Amino acid sequence: MSDEPMVVVGVGLTGESGFVIEKVASLAGDPDRIIAVHVMEHGYLYVEDETEGLVRELGQSFEELANSVEKDAHERLARVCKRFGVRNYQLCSGHVATELQRVADEHDAIAVAIGTHGRRGWRALLGETANSVLHGTRTNVLAVYTPDELPEVTSSYRRILVAADLTRETDEVLAEAMRIRERFDAELYLMSVVRPLAQVYHGLDFSNAVEASVFETEAQTRYERHLEKYADGFGIDASRTIVRQGDPISEIHATLDELDADLLVLGTHGTHGPALLLGSTSNSVLHGIRCDVMAVRVGKSETGGAV
Repeated sequence: MSDEPMVVVGVGLTGESGFVIEKVASLAGDPDRIIAVHVMEHGYLYVEDETEGLVRELGQSFEELANSVEKDAHERLARVCKRFGVRNYQLCSGHVATELQRVADEHDAIAVAIGTHGRRGWRALLGETANSVLHGTRTNVLAVYTPDELPEVTSSYRRILVAADLTRETDEVLAEAMRIRERFDAELYLMSVVRPLAQVYHGLDFSNAVEASVFETEAQTRYERHLEKYADGFGIDASRTIVRQGDPISEIHATLDELDADLLVLGTHGTHGPALLLGSTSNSVLHGIRCDVMAVRVGKSETGGAV
Protein backbone atom coordinates (compact mmCIF):
# COMPACT_ATOMS: atom_id res chain seq x y z
CA MET A 1 0.00 0.00 0.00
CA SER A 2 1.21 3.51 -0.81
CA ASP A 3 2.73 5.62 1.99
CA GLU A 4 0.89 8.68 0.64
CA PRO A 5 -2.49 9.76 2.13
CA MET A 6 -5.44 7.64 1.08
CA VAL A 7 -8.60 8.65 -0.75
CA VAL A 8 -11.88 6.78 -0.21
CA VAL A 9 -13.98 6.43 -3.38
CA GLY A 10 -17.69 5.67 -3.06
CA VAL A 11 -18.64 3.25 -5.84
CA GLY A 12 -22.24 2.76 -6.92
CA LEU A 13 -21.56 -0.11 -9.39
CA THR A 14 -23.44 1.76 -12.12
CA GLY A 15 -22.12 2.58 -15.57
CA GLU A 16 -20.10 5.57 -14.37
CA SER A 17 -18.42 3.78 -11.44
CA GLY A 18 -15.39 2.88 -13.53
CA PHE A 19 -15.07 6.49 -14.67
CA VAL A 20 -15.03 7.80 -11.08
CA ILE A 21 -12.44 5.23 -9.93
CA GLU A 22 -10.24 5.81 -12.97
CA LYS A 23 -10.43 9.61 -12.61
CA VAL A 24 -9.62 9.68 -8.88
CA ALA A 25 -6.79 7.15 -9.31
CA SER A 26 -5.41 9.26 -12.14
CA LEU A 27 -5.60 12.46 -10.08
CA ALA A 28 -4.04 10.73 -7.06
CA GLY A 29 -1.20 9.45 -9.23
CA ASP A 30 -1.23 5.95 -7.74
CA PRO A 31 -4.14 3.44 -7.65
CA ASP A 32 -2.76 2.11 -4.36
CA ARG A 33 -3.85 5.39 -2.74
CA ILE A 34 -7.48 4.46 -3.51
CA ILE A 35 -9.86 2.54 -1.29
CA ALA A 36 -12.98 1.76 -3.31
CA VAL A 37 -16.08 1.26 -1.18
CA HIS A 38 -19.54 0.05 -2.20
CA VAL A 39 -22.24 0.44 0.44
CA MET A 40 -25.17 -1.96 0.26
CA GLU A 41 -28.55 -0.94 1.58
CA HIS A 42 -30.30 -4.25 2.17
CA GLY A 43 -33.44 -2.52 3.39
CA TYR A 44 -34.84 -2.30 -0.14
CA LEU A 45 -35.30 -6.09 -0.13
CA TYR A 46 -38.00 -5.75 2.53
CA VAL A 47 -39.83 -2.65 1.38
CA GLU A 48 -42.25 -3.79 -1.30
CA ASP A 49 -44.78 -6.65 -1.24
CA GLU A 50 -43.53 -7.78 -4.65
CA THR A 51 -40.34 -9.00 -2.96
CA GLU A 52 -42.22 -11.88 -1.34
CA GLY A 53 -43.50 -13.03 -4.71
CA LEU A 54 -40.00 -12.82 -6.15
CA VAL A 55 -38.58 -14.84 -3.27
CA ARG A 56 -41.25 -17.56 -3.65
CA GLU A 57 -40.64 -17.69 -7.40
CA LEU A 58 -36.90 -18.10 -6.89
CA GLY A 59 -37.40 -20.55 -4.06
CA GLN A 60 -35.16 -18.49 -1.78
CA SER A 61 -35.44 -17.10 1.71
CA PHE A 62 -34.86 -13.40 2.39
CA GLU A 63 -31.45 -14.28 3.81
CA GLU A 64 -30.53 -16.28 0.72
CA LEU A 65 -31.62 -13.48 -1.56
CA ALA A 66 -29.63 -10.94 0.43
CA ASN A 67 -26.56 -13.18 0.32
CA SER A 68 -26.96 -13.59 -3.42
CA VAL A 69 -27.14 -9.83 -3.93
CA GLU A 70 -24.11 -9.30 -1.69
CA LYS A 71 -22.07 -11.90 -3.60
CA ASP A 72 -22.96 -10.30 -6.92
CA ALA A 73 -22.05 -6.82 -5.62
CA HIS A 74 -18.69 -8.06 -4.34
CA GLU A 75 -17.85 -9.70 -7.68
CA ARG A 76 -18.78 -6.55 -9.63
CA LEU A 77 -16.77 -4.34 -7.27
CA ALA A 78 -13.75 -6.62 -7.64
CA ARG A 79 -14.03 -6.58 -11.44
CA VAL A 80 -14.22 -2.80 -11.79
CA CYS A 81 -11.34 -2.28 -9.34
CA LYS A 82 -9.15 -4.85 -11.10
CA ARG A 83 -9.73 -3.06 -14.41
CA PHE A 84 -8.10 0.11 -13.05
CA GLY A 85 -5.44 -1.47 -10.87
CA VAL A 86 -7.14 -0.67 -7.56
CA ARG A 87 -6.25 -3.40 -5.08
CA ASN A 88 -7.95 -1.98 -1.99
CA TYR A 89 -11.72 -2.29 -1.90
CA GLN A 90 -14.45 -2.98 0.64
CA LEU A 91 -18.09 -3.98 0.57
CA CYS A 92 -20.07 -2.44 3.43
CA SER A 93 -23.68 -2.36 4.54
CA GLY A 94 -25.58 0.60 5.98
CA HIS A 95 -25.92 4.32 5.32
CA VAL A 96 -23.65 5.52 2.50
CA ALA A 97 -22.26 8.66 4.13
CA THR A 98 -21.77 6.95 7.50
CA GLU A 99 -19.89 4.01 6.03
CA LEU A 100 -17.69 6.14 3.80
CA GLN A 101 -16.76 8.29 6.81
CA ARG A 102 -16.03 5.16 8.89
CA VAL A 103 -13.64 3.83 6.24
CA ALA A 104 -12.07 7.28 5.87
CA ASP A 105 -11.48 7.43 9.63
CA GLU A 106 -9.95 3.93 9.69
CA HIS A 107 -7.41 4.84 7.03
CA ASP A 108 -6.92 8.50 7.98
CA ALA A 109 -8.03 9.42 4.44
CA ILE A 110 -7.65 13.01 3.26
CA ALA A 111 -10.80 12.98 1.12
CA VAL A 112 -13.92 11.08 0.13
CA ALA A 113 -14.72 11.04 -3.59
CA ILE A 114 -18.05 10.20 -5.19
CA GLY A 115 -19.72 10.71 -8.55
CA THR A 116 -22.45 13.28 -9.16
CA HIS A 117 -24.73 13.85 -12.15
CA GLY A 118 -25.32 17.53 -11.35
CA ARG A 119 -29.02 16.95 -11.89
CA ARG A 120 -31.77 19.54 -11.70
CA GLY A 121 -35.52 19.44 -11.27
CA TRP A 122 -37.46 16.31 -10.40
CA ARG A 123 -34.44 14.02 -10.72
CA ALA A 124 -32.66 16.02 -8.02
CA LEU A 125 -35.72 15.76 -5.77
CA LEU A 126 -35.44 11.96 -5.85
CA GLY A 127 -32.24 12.27 -3.88
CA GLU A 128 -28.57 12.67 -4.72
CA THR A 129 -26.07 10.45 -2.94
CA ALA A 130 -23.35 13.05 -3.39
CA ASN A 131 -25.40 15.55 -1.39
CA SER A 132 -25.83 13.03 1.40
CA VAL A 133 -22.10 12.37 1.51
CA LEU A 134 -21.35 16.09 1.41
CA HIS A 135 -23.37 16.60 4.59
CA GLY A 136 -22.50 13.33 6.29
CA THR A 137 -18.71 13.22 6.24
CA ARG A 138 -16.14 15.08 8.28
CA THR A 139 -13.44 15.22 5.63
CA ASN A 140 -13.07 16.95 2.27
CA VAL A 141 -15.39 15.68 -0.43
CA LEU A 142 -14.55 15.53 -4.14
CA ALA A 143 -17.70 15.28 -6.28
CA VAL A 144 -16.67 13.95 -9.70
CA TYR A 145 -18.99 15.13 -12.46
CA THR A 146 -20.33 12.17 -14.46
CA PRO A 147 -22.38 13.36 -17.47
CA ASP A 148 -24.57 10.95 -19.42
CA GLU A 149 -21.89 10.74 -22.10
CA LEU A 150 -18.69 10.12 -20.20
CA PRO A 151 -15.59 11.93 -21.53
CA GLU A 152 -12.03 10.62 -21.55
CA VAL A 153 -10.46 10.64 -18.11
CA THR A 154 -8.04 13.49 -17.45
CA SER A 155 -5.22 13.23 -14.93
CA SER A 156 -5.13 16.90 -13.91
CA TYR A 157 -7.12 20.10 -13.59
CA ARG A 158 -6.51 23.02 -15.96
CA ARG A 159 -8.52 25.84 -14.44
CA ILE A 160 -9.81 26.14 -10.87
CA LEU A 161 -12.49 28.50 -9.58
CA VAL A 162 -12.61 29.18 -5.84
CA ALA A 163 -15.94 30.48 -4.55
CA ALA A 164 -15.28 32.39 -1.31
CA ASP A 165 -17.81 33.82 1.14
CA LEU A 166 -15.12 36.05 2.74
CA THR A 167 -15.65 34.63 6.23
CA ARG A 168 -12.75 33.80 8.53
CA GLU A 169 -12.74 30.29 7.03
CA THR A 170 -11.82 31.56 3.55
CA ASP A 171 -8.16 30.96 4.43
CA GLU A 172 -8.86 27.23 4.87
CA VAL A 173 -10.58 26.98 1.49
CA LEU A 174 -7.87 28.95 -0.29
CA ALA A 175 -5.08 26.92 1.30
CA GLU A 176 -6.68 23.72 -0.04
CA ALA A 177 -7.21 25.26 -3.48
CA MET A 178 -3.58 26.37 -3.63
CA ARG A 179 -2.40 22.84 -2.87
CA ILE A 180 -4.48 21.55 -5.78
CA ARG A 181 -3.22 24.34 -8.05
CA GLU A 182 0.39 23.55 -7.25
CA ARG A 183 -0.09 19.81 -7.70
CA PHE A 184 -1.54 20.20 -11.20
CA ASP A 185 0.06 23.54 -12.22
CA ALA A 186 -3.43 24.91 -12.89
CA GLU A 187 -4.76 28.43 -13.31
CA LEU A 188 -6.70 29.64 -10.27
CA TYR A 189 -9.46 32.25 -10.11
CA LEU A 190 -11.07 33.62 -6.94
CA MET A 191 -14.66 34.85 -6.85
CA SER A 192 -17.33 36.03 -4.45
CA VAL A 193 -20.96 36.98 -4.95
CA VAL A 194 -22.81 39.96 -3.49
CA ARG A 195 -26.40 38.92 -2.91
CA PRO A 196 -29.16 41.47 -3.67
CA LEU A 197 -30.22 43.40 -0.58
CA ALA A 198 -33.77 42.05 -0.84
CA GLN A 199 -32.45 38.49 -0.54
CA VAL A 200 -30.33 39.23 2.50
CA TYR A 201 -32.92 41.24 4.46
CA HIS A 202 -36.32 39.72 3.83
CA GLY A 203 -39.36 41.78 4.74
CA LEU A 204 -37.72 45.21 4.62
CA ASP A 205 -39.12 47.97 2.41
CA PHE A 206 -36.89 48.47 -0.62
CA SER A 207 -39.21 50.84 -2.46
CA ASN A 208 -36.36 53.36 -2.61
CA ALA A 209 -34.39 51.61 -5.33
CA VAL A 210 -31.76 54.33 -5.43
CA GLU A 211 -30.72 53.80 -1.79
CA ALA A 212 -30.69 50.03 -2.27
CA SER A 213 -28.51 50.41 -5.36
CA VAL A 214 -26.03 52.62 -3.49
CA PHE A 215 -25.85 50.08 -0.67
CA GLU A 216 -25.18 47.20 -3.10
CA THR A 217 -22.53 49.21 -4.99
CA GLU A 218 -20.74 49.94 -1.73
CA ALA A 219 -20.98 46.26 -0.78
CA GLN A 220 -19.39 45.26 -4.10
CA THR A 221 -16.53 47.69 -3.52
CA ARG A 222 -15.93 46.17 -0.09
CA TYR A 223 -16.05 42.63 -1.54
CA GLU A 224 -13.54 43.57 -4.23
CA ARG A 225 -11.20 45.06 -1.65
CA HIS A 226 -11.40 42.00 0.63
CA LEU A 227 -11.03 39.58 -2.28
CA GLU A 228 -7.90 41.36 -3.51
CA LYS A 229 -6.52 41.20 0.02
CA TYR A 230 -6.98 37.43 0.13
CA ALA A 231 -5.53 37.12 -3.38
CA ASP A 232 -2.46 39.12 -2.40
CA GLY A 233 -1.94 36.97 0.68
CA PHE A 234 -1.93 33.78 -1.40
CA GLY A 235 0.02 35.14 -4.36
CA ILE A 236 -2.95 35.24 -6.75
CA ASP A 237 -2.92 37.92 -9.44
CA ALA A 238 -5.58 40.59 -8.81
CA SER A 239 -6.75 40.21 -12.42
CA ARG A 240 -8.02 36.75 -11.47
CA THR A 241 -10.42 37.97 -8.80
CA ILE A 242 -14.12 38.22 -9.69
CA VAL A 243 -17.02 39.83 -7.82
CA ARG A 244 -20.56 39.39 -9.10
CA GLN A 245 -23.98 40.50 -7.90
CA GLY A 246 -26.95 38.15 -7.89
CA ASP A 247 -27.90 34.65 -6.80
CA PRO A 248 -24.71 32.85 -5.66
CA ILE A 249 -25.52 29.52 -7.33
CA SER A 250 -26.44 31.08 -10.68
CA GLU A 251 -23.39 33.34 -10.66
CA ILE A 252 -21.03 30.52 -9.73
CA HIS A 253 -22.38 28.34 -12.54
CA ALA A 254 -22.17 31.19 -15.04
CA THR A 255 -18.58 31.97 -14.06
CA LEU A 256 -17.58 28.31 -14.34
CA ASP A 257 -18.96 28.28 -17.87
CA GLU A 258 -17.24 31.55 -18.82
CA LEU A 259 -13.87 30.34 -17.56
CA ASP A 260 -14.36 26.80 -18.85
CA ALA A 261 -13.21 25.71 -15.40
CA ASP A 262 -12.93 22.01 -14.63
CA LEU A 263 -12.88 22.26 -10.82
CA LEU A 264 -14.86 24.34 -8.33
CA VAL A 265 -13.49 24.66 -4.79
CA LEU A 266 -15.67 25.94 -1.95
CA GLY A 267 -16.13 25.46 1.77
CA THR A 268 -18.71 23.38 3.60
CA HIS A 269 -19.52 22.83 7.26
CA GLY A 270 -21.10 19.42 6.72
CA THR A 271 -24.33 20.81 8.15
CA HIS A 272 -26.94 18.47 9.60
CA GLY A 273 -30.45 19.02 10.91
CA PRO A 274 -32.35 22.35 10.84
CA ALA A 275 -29.42 24.31 9.40
CA LEU A 276 -29.31 21.93 6.44
CA LEU A 277 -33.02 22.49 5.80
CA LEU A 278 -32.35 26.23 5.52
CA GLY A 279 -30.11 25.59 2.53
CA SER A 280 -26.42 25.27 1.85
CA THR A 281 -24.49 26.73 -1.06
CA SER A 282 -22.18 23.72 -1.26
CA ASN A 283 -25.22 21.44 -1.41
CA SER A 284 -27.20 23.50 -3.92
CA VAL A 285 -24.28 24.13 -6.24
CA LEU A 286 -24.14 20.43 -7.16
CA HIS A 287 -27.47 20.73 -8.95
CA GLY A 288 -26.76 21.74 -12.52
CA ILE A 289 -22.98 21.57 -12.09
CA ARG A 290 -20.91 20.55 -15.12
CA CYS A 291 -17.48 20.12 -13.54
CA ASP A 292 -15.89 18.48 -10.50
CA VAL A 293 -16.41 20.05 -7.07
CA MET A 294 -14.03 19.95 -4.11
CA ALA A 295 -15.94 20.75 -0.94
CA VAL A 296 -13.41 21.69 1.74
CA ARG A 297 -14.48 20.85 5.26
CA VAL A 298 -14.02 24.03 7.29
CA GLY A 299 -14.29 24.84 10.96
CA LYS A 300 -12.53 21.67 12.14
CA SER A 301 -9.34 21.36 14.12
CA GLU A 302 -7.67 18.74 11.94
CA THR A 303 -6.52 19.67 8.48
CA GLY A 304 -7.24 17.74 5.31
CA GLY A 305 -5.40 17.76 2.04
CA ALA A 306 -5.80 17.77 -1.69
CA VAL A 307 -6.29 14.61 -3.68
